[in-house]
Amino acid sequence: MLLDPPTMRVVAFWITNGVAIAVFLGIIILIIQGKRSRFSQRVDLLLKIEEQFFVHDRMLKVRKNAAAALRKMRQHGAHAAPGHPPIGHAAPAHPQKAADHAEKPLAEVDALLDFFDSLGLMVRKRALDKTMVGHAFYHWLHYYYRITEKHIHEKQKGSPGAWKNYVALHQALAKQMQKGKTAKEVAVSEEQLAEFLDEESVLETKTPTARH
Repeated sequence: MLLDPPTMRVVAFWITNGVAIAVFLGIIILIIQGKRSRFSQRVDLLLKIEEQFFVHDRMLKVRKNAAAALRKMRQHGAHAAPGHPPIGHAAPAHPQKAADHAEKPLAEVDALLDFFDSLGLMVRKRALDKTMVGHAFYHWLHYYYRITEKHIHEKQKGSPGAWKNYVALHQALAKQMQKGKTAKEVAVSEEQLAEFLDEESVLETKTPTARH
């Protein structure tokens, strides 16, 4: 049966455009599937990092040791960089010995800052979603940043790139999490920081933690 010319044109139109529509829909489906896959990968990665930070003994010990060191330094007013006298204190008689003694606890602190810096790097490279990281880690990111800010700035004087991803992540999350809140609502007192370190310094681990 032969089709008349108008009908042939309609058939040709739908054949041509039907293929184009099918290709377009196929691309849309691939994009959606790709987004779902990336989202799933981000969630899986975040869950693994959460487990590492909140469950794994190794990271719990890093947090515990870092908090204990920071707690001790705050109690002694030791906010200065290694080799520098604490604020309001006289310079030590043997600065090199004092610096060597300060390096060990600060190494625990640096290990924790390295962890947060890695989080910042993964957010910057879009391996992790910033909002999800904020919901999972902002409390610790913010409190530890407040406590170690002077140490970070001292380190960056000699190494400008030190913990830059952590600093950038904290700034971005602070802006996001504090949006619409008053200065009073977002303020963190010295007492709250001290309580935070008290809690972190007594985290339970499977193996004993060395005392500083």
